[in-house]
Amino acid sequence: MDVQNYSSQISQLINLLNCALSDGKFVESEKKFLIEIANRFGMNSNFIENIFHSEIEFNFEMPSAKEEKMQHLIDLVFMMMIDCKITNEEKSFCEEIAIRLGFSAKTIDFLISKILKDIKVKVEEDNFIFDKILKY
Repeated sequence: MDVQNYSSQISQLINLLNCALSDGKFVESEKKFLIEIANRFGMNSNFIENIFHSEIEFNFEMPSAKEEKMQHLIDLVFMMMIDCKITNEEKSFCEEIAIRLGFSAKTIDFLISKILKDIKVKVEEDNFIFDKILKY
């Protein structure tokens, strides 16, 4: 196991959690996304719980490859957007991480707009349940 890569993955999970908590809430969609990323790294939810409840201080370990750095940012932006609300605190946190990874803070705005453009939704009336309006 590559220790630097492992430390980078733990750093990413901690950053994702900090991003999720930066608005003062940790909603179910954020928790599921965090577990999904941990699973991508081969970690289970018990392991994640142990890391987050640990009293050990973890230093931020930067991913080594540029692609890994960008994936780290993409994951952070998804975490920020997953509850359909982007707060100033979440955005500032992501911008800070972008700078630490060697990117411009404007990279976050670019990723947000790219993600929003890539989402294509076809809205059909059959997909929605409408409340019946009663007239008296």
